[in-house]
Amino acid sequence: MCCEDLGAMKEELWQDLPCEILERVLSFLPVPSLCQFRVVCKKWNELVRQPSFAALCAQAHPQRSYVFVMPDTVTDAVMGWELFDSVSRKYFYLSDDFLFKQVEMMDRFKIGFQRSTIAADKGLFCVLWSTMGLEEHALFICNPVTKQSKELPFYGFFDLVVGIHNPVVLMSVQDDMAGYKIFLIEEVHPTEPTRQRMHVYDSKAENWLKLCDPPQNLNPSSGVLINNTLYILFWDSCNLTHSLWAYDAAKDAWSIAVEKLPKSKIPQLVVSGGRLFFVRAWANSFSIVEIHLLEKKQTSVVSHMPSKHFDDLVQLVPYIDTWSPYHDMIGRNASFLSIGDGDSIVISSFKGRSVTYNLLENSWDQSRVNKQLVQIFDPLDEDTGLYGNSVTLSLSMPPS
Repeated sequence: MCCEDLGAMKEELWQDLPCEILERVLSFLPVPSLCQFRVVCKKWNELVRQPSFAALCAQAHPQRSYVFVMPDTVTDAVMGWELFDSVSRKYFYLSDDFLFKQVEMMDRFKIGFQRSTIAADKGLFCVLWSTMGLEEHALFICNPVTKQSKELPFYGFFDLVVGIHNPVVLMSVQDDMAGYKIFLIEEVHPTEPTRQRMHVYDSKAENWLKLCDPPQNLNPSSGVLINNTLYILFWDSCNLTHSLWAYDAAKDAWSIAVEKLPKSKIPQLVVSGGRLFFVRAWANSFSIVEIHLLEKKQTSVVSHMPSKHFDDLVQLVPYIDTWSPYHDMIGRNASFLSIGDGDSIVISSFKGRSVTYNLLENSWDQSRVNKQLVQIFDPLDEDTGLYGNSVTLSLSMPPS
């Protein structure tokens, strides 16, 4: 019998098994199945919070990756995260009710609030809560599988970022889940062009630190992390073009990687199969463009999305001709989102549809529908935006 069929078993068939055998059997279950089967009995529910069981699961089998796509800002209602498992080809849901309970104890959020998942890596999610008028904020790092969270310090520089700017936020979690860093790169402030724009939160220092700023004429649009290097796509306001810059975290220094990239209305970087790509939206088509950092010819087109998939993806998107002209240029409130997932690149629209390009097979898969997005999004709202990522799931609690 497959481990994933354990959910059909009754509690009395398992309650007399030695704990060591039970834990060993359960450790082979994928995390979504563990979430489902924790309702079998109290002992199973408590098991997922134990560090020893988390370590056992990490050793038992390779981790799967899961893709989630959601609105970049959500108000009031409990929403959580709907993740797609490419192995089972099914969606499953992780609730954020545990964060609601924590926020309900804070007086400053009694009147109303909105929240955004601003970064995610491995099994940890970074979630920003704000009052509707953006007067008060709370920043959390959490694991929705174990329903554990920690509030992070929130400093003054974040106020303007939340209220006015659309920063690029990237999170890097250690493989052993023992620590993490959250990188934040702001836009150029119109009235304070020399103000500090780049910060990092280091979980081991438990503090926000200042980093070397990018050049003042560059506004961040999209970013990815590869090993210890951040690759950030910038809009160059002087040359009116997109360029790719690399930030070396070890040296705290910026360098230009690609001076000029092809024109794109919604420029987005993705990493897939260990390779760096630029997803280009132009002339009623999406193109997958590979970036060759160490070669003379720095870009090459890998594939164009077939028109039938493009038409299905953009159907009912009201501002396809303008692509929400300002917001999409800088990467937030974008009506489309590109995510690297293993050896695939997933392109999603806010109407709830996704199309996948498989690098190994050089093929495009038919679209799938995210019902959560379909139910929530107003297709006539030009402020609608998407956030998403490819993550693995873990039973480790956020580092303290």
